[in-house]
Formats: sequence, structure tokens, C-alpha cells
Amino acid sequence: MPKAMAILLLMQLLGECAVRLLHMPVPGPVVGMMLMFFWLVWMQGPDKEVAGTVHVLLQNLTLLFVPAGVGIMEHGARLQKEGWGIILVLVVSTLLTMMVTVVSYHYLSRWVKRMNPSSGDGSGARS
Repeated sequence: MPKAMAILLLMQLLGECAVRLLHMPVPGPVVGMMLMFFWLVWMQGPDKEVAGTVHVLLQNLTLLFVPAGVGIMEHGARLQKEGWGIILVLVVSTLLTMMVTVVSYHYLSRWVKRMNPSSGDGSGARS
């Protein structure tokens, strides 16, 4: 477990460093997760220790939401004033993200079909 936690924290640290050095507009842990993903692809999956540690963390994930719940309680008055605006922004941004995803999928699938015309079923397998 110590080795796995060290790997997870190292990836987060590398993400934080990359964000600060490159002035990226994304959170460091997000970049750290991307680095972890690429590392796992390179290693062809996690070893047993990393997989076990991640499983334990996922089982206790609800504990990580306690600070967020405390923050909501702390800013309850602000949420009463600005809550509808926040909800509107969340709904609009979600719908916009879904629309961009559908349009991207549509154009990418058409591009793949043009690049591989021998595939009649759309699965990408050549006959």
C-alpha cells in the first residue's frame, strides 16, 4: 500500500507542477490523473498493489465528499441567493458538453468510415 500511495501522490504532484510551470487552466489533479492514465497504459495496467489500494480508496470515496458538504453548509446563504444561477449554468454547460460530444462523434465516425471504406458494418474490422 505505501508504494501505491506514493505512485498516486507522485502523479498528483507531477500534475500540480506541470500546471504551475506551464500556466495551464486546469486543476493539477486532473493533469495528474491523465499522467496516471498514460503510465498505466505504458505499464499495461496496474499491478496488484496499486489495484488493491485504488479499490480501498474507491470503497471509501464518500469520505472525500465530507469537506464539500461542509463547504455547502458554510455557504448556505450564498446558495440561497445565487443557487438558481448556479443550477442554470450547470444545466447549460452539461447540455453544451453533450451537444459537442455528439457532433464530435458524428464527424469522427464519418472520418473513420472515409479512412476505412472496406468496413461495411462500421466496426472498423477489415474483411
